[in-house]
Amino acid sequence: MRVWLAATIGMAARFSYYGTQTLFQNYLQNRPNDLVPGAMGLGKSRATMVNLAFTVLVNILPLPTSILVDGCLGRYRALQIFTGIYAKGSVILFATSLPSEILSGVASPGFPKGPDL
Repeated sequence: MRVWLAATIGMAARFSYYGTQTLFQNYLQNRPNDLVPGAMGLGKSRATMVNLAFTVLVNILPLPTSILVDGCLGRYRALQIFTGIYAKGSVILFATSLPSEILSGVASPGFPKGPDL
């Protein structure tokens, strides 16, 4: 049962990660009134830059966090902390992606654009 639970959780994590990549790209790249609606209107190159930076962080951050977890926190406590961080981030992304919030300019702090180039 534990193996199936771990496999199901791992599969759900991968599905959610790969499922959000296109959504992030549309959200960042397009404006609300474009043919494919988005929110922030960054354009293709800046949206791709932010999306790729997110991908790099997703693949690099497990190393330092695993050192922190194994050395200090323990698995159960780390799972509690990082689940809380993930849930708060999801709530922020959801709240700042509502149409009324996008029009008022709150979408930008909810999903940081990165430096102006």
